[in-house]
Amino acid sequence: MAKYRLIVMTEALPGREEAYSKWSKEQHFPDILRIPGVLGAERLQLHNAEPDKPGRYMAVFHLDRPPAEVMAEMRRRNGTPEMPSSNDYNREKLQFIFADVIGTW
Repeated sequence: MAKYRLIVMTEALPGREEAYSKWSKEQHFPDILRIPGVLGAERLQLHNAEPDKPGRYMAVFHLDRPPAEVMAEMRRRNGTPEMPSSNDYNREKLQFIFADVIGTW
């Protein structure tokens, strides 16, 4: 059972939405799902995102290990053949949120 969540907020660069979405769907999420401790994920597009706030895309990863452990492995793999990066998103709007699950219904 997933006891933790890693929430990642992102934004595609102008004119690169399609490339960013393709990379996320076909490359990045499958790569992340191979990391030990990652049980599943959802990718959401926010309708009320504001220009000065974190991006319009939210990824919610379900974890059975503490987020710090998963993030350490993500950082190790990032930009390697195990997890190639993309130049299609705005790194300035990238935000990570860590959470413990305290209830489910």
